Amino acid sequence: MTSIEAMLETPQRTGNPPSDSGLESVNVSLVGAERQRIVTEYVERFHDDIYRFAYRLTGDGDWSEDIVQSTFLKAFERLEQLKDAKKAKSWLLAIARTTFLGDLRKRRAWVFTDAELDGAQLPNANLDPSVDSARLQNALLEMPEQFRIVVVMHYLQQESYREIAEQLEIPMGTVMSRLSRAKKMLKSKLIALKKQNDQ
Repeated sequence: MTSIEAMLETPQRTGNPPSDSGLESVNVSLVGAERQRIVTEYVERFHDDIYRFAYRLTGDGDWSEDIVQSTFLKAFERLEQLKDAKKAKSWLLAIARTTFLGDLRKRRAWVFTDAELDGAQLPNANLDPSVDSARLQNALLEMPEQFRIVVVMHYLQQESYREIAEQLEIPMGTVMSRLSRAKKMLKSKLIALKKQNDQ
């Protein structure tokens, strides 16, 4: 595993994970108090994971917190859509991703061409194994969103090519191509940022 992949992995929680409190499945006709209790539990358990994911996509604390709040509000409103409480984290991350993409479309036009990325060969230099988190975040933010999101989905959310393709509604070959290019771009940007810092 490269140092980039290691940095992007979701940190493991220490100790025993919180119990599901009997939430094996979510009842379709939840009353307000029960709905609030379930979502409150999800906020306590998954807030940090959702925030970390949103921050990797946005690089902005306020925007990330807005995404987190919207995510849990939408979860409250759509709790009946969650069929298996064991998949709550994945469901919440999907809501956060959709919220990010919606916000992004509102903030600016989402127009990319593959031609933009074919202009230069990226260097194949070895990365310093101790890539710091701030430099990694800066490198991620310099990438076009279509490449950044596949990196975050694959390494942070640990989703397969097929899962990414289904959720972004693009062919699996496109996911593989974008991920390959994204890793090269990320490596190149990390090398450039390291050179800037060393000067």
